[in-house]
Amino acid sequence: MSNQINILFLAANPDDEARLRLDDEHRQIKAKIRASEHRKFVNLDSSLAVRPKDLLADLNRMKRPSIVHFSGHGNKVGSLFLMDNERRTFEVSAEMLVKIFSSLKYSIDLVVLNACYSEVQAKAILDSGKVECVIGMSDLISDDAAIAFAESFYLAIGSGLSIKGAFTQGLLGIDFSKLPEGKTPILRSRRNINPDNIFLLETAEHSSKSKMQSIPTLSSNLDIDQAFKELISGDPLQARDALDLINDRPPKDLLEKCFSYRMDIVANHSCRELFSRSPEYSANLILNKIDQKDNAIDAASLCVPEHSSYIGGDLVRRLLDPPISHDRLPWIVAIGRMELQADGPYALEIFFLGRPSERKLGFSVDLAPDDILEGWRASARIFVGAKKEFEVQNSAETFAKVVSATKLHHYESYTSDPTLRIILNRCQGPQADEVMKWVGAENTTLRSLAWRTLEDLRFSRIVPRVVEVLDSKLSEEARFTALRILAKSRGKEGVNWLLHHQKDPKVRTMLSLCAEKLSDRELAISVLCESIERFKVSWQDLRTIGRAKLHELRHYVDEKLSSEEPFERACAFLALARLDGAKVRNDIVRSVEEAGAHPLERCICTLALLHVEPALYPDLEQNFREYLKTTSWLAHAEIKEDIIEELNGTGNIEATRLATAWEPFYRAKPNYLNPF
Repeated sequence: MSNQINILFLAANPDDEARLRLDDEHRQIKAKIRASEHRKFVNLDSSLAVRPKDLLADLNRMKRPSIVHFSGHGNKVGSLFLMDNERRTFEVSAEMLVKIFSSLKYSIDLVVLNACYSEVQAKAILDSGKVECVIGMSDLISDDAAIAFAESFYLAIGSGLSIKGAFTQGLLGIDFSKLPEGKTPILRSRRNINPDNIFLLETAEHSSKSKMQSIPTLSSNLDIDQAFKELISGDPLQARDALDLINDRPPKDLLEKCFSYRMDIVANHSCRELFSRSPEYSANLILNKIDQKDNAIDAASLCVPEHSSYIGGDLVRRLLDPPISHDRLPWIVAIGRMELQADGPYALEIFFLGRPSERKLGFSVDLAPDDILEGWRASARIFVGAKKEFEVQNSAETFAKVVSATKLHHYESYTSDPTLRIILNRCQGPQADEVMKWVGAENTTLRSLAWRTLEDLRFSRIVPRVVEVLDSKLSEEARFTALRILAKSRGKEGVNWLLHHQKDPKVRTMLSLCAEKLSDRELAISVLCESIERFKVSWQDLRTIGRAKLHELRHYVDEKLSSEEPFERACAFLALARLDGAKVRNDIVRSVEEAGAHPLERCICTLALLHVEPALYPDLEQNFREYLKTTSWLAHAEIKEDIIEELNGTGNIEATRLATAWEPFYRAKPNYLNPF
């Protein structure tokens, strides 16, 4: 065997499927490999947002991968889900997989299919004759279980275990995480092949044993000050590299430094990840800071779910029976950040409504605006963090009570709170079903919050329920929002309903929001023109014109190239780059040179240049790393998607690394004091 293991990591998460934590899985695999005994001999090559042609190119490009790992979605009929050029689902059947692997000029020791229902595909891949062993999933597998399996499996591979030994440790990783899917992964091998006898690092272990014994662990040589400087740099790549270099037990000195700095999004997210690796020690640090009123809010914002078993009960007791003159806000923040399921909903219900005996006497709780808003956020975090069915229902009931019980004169400022919307955007399917129940609530505030949340989620699963509601009596505002939900939803169902009712002028207005998805080009142009005539050209219209390559509407783009609004002007140049490509390179270069000081404008113009000439990425990398330090992106979900897509589309490994490093940070929730 070779002294070097080459692992090809492939991932795809189409926009019309449920969001998976593929970035977390990739990061944990990378971290475990770096923490393993023989890390010098393991090379991880990654390709994200994989399209069918990318799959072939990656398999042909890489020098005989020992392991090909796929993470994403699968279905019961034997397909894996890649992405098409529109980021929607492209199903690769079991027959296609056989053809792909049988066409290779080399054999592969192992293929790992970390996707639901991938046992059928695993068996098919063995039929190609080019793969020795395959790991697949016999049923649904959760994100947590998939990550737990991958972590333990690749740590074992990097430590020199056989494929069977590493597989066994992967199963133990699921069991140790107290997850029910310990029997879901299955290992299959070709006839007369024994996975217990396949050691991918066998030769490397024997030939380099004396060298490996002298390699120190990463943390033993860690420069604390330098690691902290990188963590709080705001540069996503530096922060990610620093986290990868720190092993699973970060030094205590480094944890204590995290309280000495006021953090932005990247720094806060990095320190919270660090705390999750040493939950017992960091939990007690946070509790002491809160009790001592030492930057208590900042300290509370660093809580993570892993802290629940250490300080969750203490915080609930303090909230329900607070010491004299102690502000309760930090405890609310901490309980929400921990997504405390056991007593969190009960504690927040009492905080907002009072104890049951007090309610019977007509007692009402008088809360300050900050207490109300942070209480909502805490309830929302517990709600979206619920995993079990009874937890979802319990936290949903509490959240609805908390919102409904709040007496507000201007509820719009609360329901449209950016931080709250970002939290609720993490809702999965079961939570979305609960939110859908609220659209018929008597309470105006809860009803408004439900509509806003559903609009942000874009789940295809809620479309049938929205259609049912549309057939009932709705206010004009609610009907308008429901139509927007159909237009923004992933999948075709919502768009098909709008197409069926397109004679309604309001429906045609909504069609302009999803013009990019329409297969009928003439209709897309027609509804966009109608919308522009009615509401003027928006930056979303410019984005749609560019992405759908609607050359017929090029004149709208040309008009906005000289707009006085910087963001709008930058979006026009990005649309121009997508329409005409290299032909407008000089115009795009000039837009970069003339862009103002705001990082959002400069970044979009530079993104346009990258689209026109991807080979320029090495010259532009430092610029992008500076631009991505800003937190302005939280207000523009579509631009965030464009940045990730363009970086991944360059074909440059370093650009993909930056996209991978940045993605979990821009999805992070802002902290309490500095949401933007």
